[in-house]
Amino acid sequence: MIRSLIDLFRQIDVNNDKSLEWVEFTNHIIELGMVRKDRVFIDAIKNYQQSDIKDGKHDTEIEHMYYLDKLKHLLVMERDSKRFKVYNSRTGKWMMNVPEKSTGNGGAFIAADYVHIENTTLKFVATTTNNN
Repeated sequence: MIRSLIDLFRQIDVNNDKSLEWVEFTNHIIELGMVRKDRVFIDAIKNYQQSDIKDGKHDTEIEHMYYLDKLKHLLVMERDSKRFKVYNSRTGKWMMNVPEKSTGNGGAFIAADYVHIENTTLKFVATTTNNN
């Protein structure tokens, strides 16, 4: 299986820079659909449209995004940031920064997930940071 993934990566990485760009990936998917002549697949790609949602300013590049289905929220973590942004996934509108003010303690956020706790109406998100 790993050998197959390596072969697939090499097939998609057409410029052999050992990095997979979005254009290389999407071109490969489109070519697969055309080879298979899968009309539903090709038509789905043709109907892709850019979202009307305009994002606000970010301090650095977005490094991670996590969709929390239970909350219908999108968490956005910027590179080396000690806080993350919460967006309403239905409207795309910014809701809050967590924590509200950046503190000097701890590292940058690198992962998050929704945590369900029985017998409570509170909602929890577990996070991890890169501090050692």
